[in-house]
Amino acid sequence: MQTIAQNWLVYRLTGSPAGLGIMNGLSILPLFPLALFGGSLADRFPRRWLIVITQSLIPWPWGPRPAWATCSGRTAATRRSDRLLEEGLDLSGK
Repeated sequence: MQTIAQNWLVYRLTGSPAGLGIMNGLSILPLFPLALFGGSLADRFPRRWLIVITQSLIPWPWGPRPAWATCSGRTAATRRSDRLLEEGLDLSGK
């Protein structure tokens, strides 16, 4: 969904298919060194161990939710989306 939104935004701002291609090409650039590193890890360690470790690290970047978000049940993202819906979204392209 994020990729589609980025593509849509770049095309709306620039109107250039070349800009769209450049943005997509640059977005996958960081994957190459990570793929090489991941491949060497996959060759050195047992698959089961790697799967357990990597799957347990998936939620790590987000960490625990702040207490105020847990208690209120509302996060910054839900407040932002509510505000956008209240103000109205102009998707007509005018």
